[in-house]
Amino acid sequence: MTLKLKASCSPESFKILKETVIQFTGAYNRATKQGYDFKTTNYCAIHHMRYKEERKNTDLPSQLVCGMISRATESLISVKKLQKEYDEKVRWKPKKYKPKTFRCPHSDKQSVRYDGKRASTVNLDEGWATLTSVNGRQEVRFTVSPNFNKYTDVLPRINSGGSPCQAAFSRPT
Repeated sequence: MTLKLKASCSPESFKILKETVIQFTGAYNRATKQGYDFKTTNYCAIHHMRYKEERKNTDLPSQLVCGMISRATESLISVKKLQKEYDEKVRWKPKKYKPKTFRCPHSDKQSVRYDGKRASTVNLDEGWATLTSVNGRQEVRFTVSPNFNKYTDVLPRINSGGSPCQAAFSRPT
């Protein structure tokens, strides 16, 4: 189940979370470029190429660097799949489709991937979450829309760790 929630936080937390998104996006773009240039979609290979470098050159905590590498790997796999499908179209219908190469994935603002175990704590009942950032954990508040009341029987199970919970945080505007 995915819930899109509008979060609010202090101006200081806002600046810190915004910086987290900016650094996450930069790291994502570097990882996809290196994976694309080396023609790999293997998580472990990209992890070995980027992890130490990103930890050294950014303020991103370990869990966010690993989430960024997962996100970059998924993007590279998607581009590879699209390229393969398009190449098949060219092969079978060369008059209709011209050969082309899909570009390296790039993002102007990549949402930060938070896993539900280490990088974030979410309490839907009380309307708060803590998110790992470049400067420790930041607390955000939110309200769950009444439209989601039909899912309230599921909420306690999610909050008590009954199933994995992930959060994505996009750059605040």
